[in-house]
Amino acid sequence: MSFSDSDTLGLLYDIEIPVYVSFGELYVHNQNYIATFALYNEYEYLIAIDEYLPSDVTTKFIPGSIVTLLAIFLLFIVIRNYLQPIQLMKNRILLLEKGDLDSNIPIIGEDELADLSKEMNKMIKEIKDLLTRKQQLLSEVSHELLSPLARIRLLTEMLPEHKNKDRLANEVQFLKGMVTNLLMSDRLSGPYANMDLTNIELENIIDKSIAMFPESESKITVLEKIPNLILNIDVTKISLALRNLIENAIKYGDEGKKIEIKVKLFNKEWVDILVKNYGKGISKENIDKITIPFYRIKDQNITKKSGFGMGLSITKKIIDAHNGELLIHSELNNYTQFIIRLPIHA
Repeated sequence: MSFSDSDTLGLLYDIEIPVYVSFGELYVHNQNYIATFALYNEYEYLIAIDEYLPSDVTTKFIPGSIVTLLAIFLLFIVIRNYLQPIQLMKNRILLLEKGDLDSNIPIIGEDELADLSKEMNKMIKEIKDLLTRKQQLLSEVSHELLSPLARIRLLTEMLPEHKNKDRLANEVQFLKGMVTNLLMSDRLSGPYANMDLTNIELENIIDKSIAMFPESESKITVLEKIPNLILNIDVTKISLALRNLIENAIKYGDEGKKIEIKVKLFNKEWVDILVKNYGKGISKENIDKITIPFYRIKDQNITKKSGFGMGLSITKKIIDAHNGELLIHSELNNYTQFIIRLPIHA
């Protein structure tokens, strides 16, 4: 116990206290109590409460802590406002990666960060102008290259029959395909490819792609019923991607077996379009490379096939532009299966 009584206080302050009283602390059952003891006539009184008066540490620490936290909060607000242009620039770069060439960074203040924001806006505008001029050049080159080829093709058809006539026509068609694929590949490069998105039934797009092949009934079979799905896609580009896979499967597959097309739902968020052929298959080493532009498998039987290694590269770019994925599975001397995986909801 620790107490100060009224007798001591009376002598200390030169006052008279008619009743004996003690003030202090009482320690009972491992707990401290603020206590007051009073003696009046034959009665003794003890009042104790389990509360503590603020100590010097508490009275000094709590206000100091509050002031410190408030200062830190105000400093955070100041720093955040000062660095806000950096966050805006970061957000703009992320949009640029997704292909947004139209947005601008808001200019805040007149300091170095504001100057940097202005320069970034200027740089993005110049990038957009360069890409626009590039697309215009590609369009002009496309016309300048394809028009003479079309005239040569027409003149070839007008030639008298000759053993090299068909060979010449095939070479012209090969050059036309090369130019078309090169231009298409460039237009699909990067996140700035123009996409003409529209809603279309999945069954419709598959039927449209199969119809591009003569004698499709004898070469292609659709397994199971196609789910009733509406996809938001660029119809022309997805048709081209699917056509490239079917053409590839027919070209390199076993002529005695049909190409199989099948549709499966994947995790209710994706749809898989499978194109499968039977034949020599593809090694794992080549699977990792066949979507690289101009890459062709080093096999004597395969290199004799017409083509220049752009079909799968273009197909992958088309699917990537749709936020999808091109998957390839193969087993040597058995089968090869290409999967176009597209999001069901755009």
